[in-house]
Amino acid sequence: MSANEIAEAKLIVIKRLAKWFLYGVLLLAVLIGSIIGFLKFQHHLESRPKFISKLKNLELGEKLSDVLFKMPGFVLDREVKSRADLSDVYLNKALSIDIRVENGKISVISYNCKSDLEDTSVNGILCSGSGEEILEKYGKDLRVQCLLDKTDSLSTSYRVYDVPKFGIRHHVLSNKVVGFSIMSTSQLEQATGETWGGCD
Repeated sequence: MSANEIAEAKLIVIKRLAKWFLYGVLLLAVLIGSIIGFLKFQHHLESRPKFISKLKNLELGEKLSDVLFKMPGFVLDREVKSRADLSDVYLNKALSIDIRVENGKISVISYNCKSDLEDTSVNGILCSGSGEEILEKYGKDLRVQCLLDKTDSLSTSYRVYDVPKFGIRHHVLSNKVVGFSIMSTSQLEQATGETWGGCD
C-alpha cells in the first residue's frame, strides 16, 4: 500500500469514527432530553390540583373505631354538635387534628398548622402559604368565604379558601395558611351560608 492509500484509509476510518461519535452524541442528547421532558411532565402531573382523601394518616370514610385503635388521643368534643346532622367532632390536640364523624365514619379531617416552618401541605400549598398562592393554584375553581358573624374578632382577618371541585378548604388567617380541611366535594359545595359566606 502506498502512503497515499494508507492516508486515505486512515481518513476514512477517522470519518467513520467521527460519524459514529456524532450519532452517539445525538442519541445521548435525545435520551437526556426525553428524560428531562418526562420528569417535567411527571412534576406537572404531581403538582396539578386533585381530590385529596387522606390527610395525616387518616382517610375520609374510615371507621372511627379503626382511627381510635391506630391513633390514640382522640377525645369527643362534647361542646360541638354540627348543624342538624348531629355529627360528632373528635379532637387530638397532640397531633393538631380534629375529625368530624357521621354514622361512625370520618366525613371531615382538619389539620391546624403547628408552625410556619413545617412542611405539611395540601395540593402543594404549604402551612404559612398565602392567599395569592392558593388563587394561583386553583384559579376559577376557588371560592373565598368570610365569617358571617361580623361581631367575631376574627371576622376581618380570617377567611376560608374553598375548592369544592377537590373537597379542600384552606384556612387563612391574616393572609397566611393556618390549616386545612378535606371532605367530600358535595359536602364542601354546601358548606356556605351558615358560618361562612361571601366576603364584603
